[in-house]
Amino acid sequence: MRALALLALLARLEGPAEASPSVQRPRRLQLQWRAPPACPGPEEVWARVRQRVPDVDEPLAPGQVPLDLRASLEPVPGGFELELRLTQGPDFHARELSALDCSLLTDAAALVIAVALDPVATAASVPWTAPAAAPELELDPLPERAPEIPAPLDPPDALPRPPDDDEANARTVEGPGDRAPRSLTLAGPRPRPGSTVDLRVGLRALAGGGYGPMNTAYATIGGGVALLGDRFRVALDGRWVARRTIARPSGAGGQIDAWLLGAQGCFVPSARRIELPVCAGVEAGRLRGRGLSTLPVVEEAAIPHAALRLGPGLAWAPTERLALGFDLELAVPVTRGEFVIDQIVIQRVAPVNVRGVLGVELRLP
Repeated sequence: MRALALLALLARLEGPAEASPSVQRPRRLQLQWRAPPACPGPEEVWARVRQRVPDVDEPLAPGQVPLDLRASLEPVPGGFELELRLTQGPDFHARELSALDCSLLTDAAALVIAVALDPVATAASVPWTAPAAAPELELDPLPERAPEIPAPLDPPDALPRPPDDDEANARTVEGPGDRAPRSLTLAGPRPRPGSTVDLRVGLRALAGGGYGPMNTAYATIGGGVALLGDRFRVALDGRWVARRTIARPSGAGGQIDAWLLGAQGCFVPSARRIELPVCAGVEAGRLRGRGLSTLPVVEEAAIPHAALRLGPGLAWAPTERLALGFDLELAVPVTRGEFVIDQIVIQRVAPVNVRGVLGVELRLP
């Protein structure tokens, strides 16, 4: 028994040592893919990326940073939209793509991923065919002919008419024998198209209210026109501050209203159908006051108005032609004044105006 135990101990000592577990490194691509059930899933995305970058499944080498991709594929009216967010270390990129077919968007996403991982391998995986060379124009040599004696001139009535513009730009080269003549048209260079900016016009109806322009609450209605660009808008608007009756306990009072004209420019970042304009501009107008009819003497007065306007907004464009928005405006008057009856202040210009404005905008192509 002692011999058997000694042999077992020797076999255990001479046996191969167990291999230490290897450290599992993350792969080069970290993929989060969200799509409807009818569209390709993450396995299909991996397969399409692997066709362009075969070593995408290999673990990261020391010093490499993984590519983190978050994709959201959603159905929209008329097709699908794909939102891509790529992060690699401190670099961040976001893209939005749309198409009628979600499989086509999946292939586009795979191509974007492959280019971000290895642009050289991606270019090598795409077949390229050199363009065919344009055929050279060969003209048969003209045969040698004996000099011809010019024919006598025809009478003036039989003179040929001068060629028009199309005939003047065409020359005919005749070949030998009985071949049909061939025409070579000489055309000038085509005009180079200039760069254009995609601009649209928006017609807007406004309604809202708030504190100001006098030191109480007022309602406003109006309208405006805007020039819309990709990330900006320039707008003009006109508003009427609805008439309001202000009366003091002493019986003094008046009816106050105003009209305002404004001009502003906006920076408009957007995400899908949501727009977040940030606007700055100026406004000017006239504040009007008229005494109550119960006063012994009814008088009218006006105060000029000018202010700086600033404020953010929020707009939703359900279609290409329609947008609904809300603007929060802060206006700081640069003029001062007040309406007074018998040394009693009825209303004075507010130091700061705060308004909320709802708008419905029709966008023309």
